[in-house]
Amino acid sequence: MKALVLGATGFLGHHLVFELLKKKWDVRILKRPNTPLRFLPESEIEISVGDLNDRASLETAMKACDVVFHTAGYYPIYSLGRKNQIKIALNQTENVLLACEKTDIKKLIFTSSVGTLAKVPDSEEPSAEENRLRLENAGSTYHQIKILMEQKIEAWAKKGRYAVIMIPGGMIGPYDVKPTTGRVVLEMMKKKLPAYVDGEMSWVDVRDVARAEITAAEKAGPGERFVLGNWNTNTKDFLDILAEIAQVPRPKIKIPISIAYFFAYCSEIFGKYLLHQKAPVLPLVSLDLIRYGVHLNSDKARKQLYFNPGPISVAIKDTIDWFRENGYASGAE
Repeated sequence: MKALVLGATGFLGHHLVFELLKKKWDVRILKRPNTPLRFLPESEIEISVGDLNDRASLETAMKACDVVFHTAGYYPIYSLGRKNQIKIALNQTENVLLACEKTDIKKLIFTSSVGTLAKVPDSEEPSAEENRLRLENAGSTYHQIKILMEQKIEAWAKKGRYAVIMIPGGMIGPYDVKPTTGRVVLEMMKKKLPAYVDGEMSWVDVRDVARAEITAAEKAGPGERFVLGNWNTNTKDFLDILAEIAQVPRPKIKIPISIAYFFAYCSEIFGKYLLHQKAPVLPLVSLDLIRYGVHLNSDKARKQLYFNPGPISVAIKDTIDWFRENGYASGAE
């Protein structure tokens, strides 16, 4: 079997490449021209250069592949300019789908987001595949983008195409090269996280997600959705175990989310229009994920994909060790 990994230079993408090679798949990746390959085994993979905005490059990358793992879904670093960001996200998704059709890809495994799930009404039960967040109830740019992208994938699958949607919780583990969800780990290690906003969340080892995605490509039926979570917790308890493993103090100041939103809006406005920063100091998307946070029910994945995630404490320790070994935590004690 031959796979194309979109987003291979990202967090989940790295682990997909590693796990696919372990299973003796032939692996090709798509990367932008100037994106470095610091940790990927270049001698063991094929490299195609292109971009999700360039359909021709997608078609070239997909030739002779059986499965496409799409882990490069659009992520709004800034939440401002919503209409334009939604347009970009949907255009990129359309390019991937049309390229799959043109090259007759057999299976598309699409990584969506926990942002497409809603809390179970009038219940404290964790959310499963059927608990969808409605677009009109999603006030954030991030959540609207993820819902619309997932809807586009599902509409494509209903036309007879083979697509499976994977919905992981907050992923943690080594090789968070950019970093993404590991940023909070780094901030704690460097003692630069003075306060926190509490909310529900579900964490899962990124390596377990990668293995589940490959199993989905091998065993799942078309049109399926799978929720992949493990440790259902809250911000405070997550920071407690993180502080214990990293041997650093935990932030003790709890900030009301309304106050945090005020600072986030200021951070985005100043960062985008005045300071021209690549990313805001306090992104609105971080607070949106807390505001809409849910606990996850992964029973379907456990039954159909043999999803059996390991202890989250191992994933946290491996994250900390990897950051230290690769120079990310310079300045941390």
